[in-house]
Amino acid sequence: MGSIVAKLRDVLNNLWKEDMEICLLGLQGAGKSTLVNIIAGGEYEPSTIPTIGFQMKTTQKCRVNIKLWDVGGQTKFRPQWARYC
Repeated sequence: MGSIVAKLRDVLNNLWKEDMEICLLGLQGAGKSTLVNIIAGGEYEPSTIPTIGFQMKTTQKCRVNIKLWDVGGQTKFRPQWARYC
């Protein structure tokens, strides 16, 4: 009986699951990578290196699957921003 209840709970929990994608764009040094790291892992790393191109991390918060895109803010990467918007 317990396994049936557990399976039913899992099925019902998955009914309300959602997917979300967040793309962070901004000037270099604005804190985009730091924000992604905090959301994805919960840790603040004071010596974060600049993002070259982009990085993508995934995490799950409650019933939401979150895909976080961090796009480099240096001048040479700004033409790529249109691809992520």
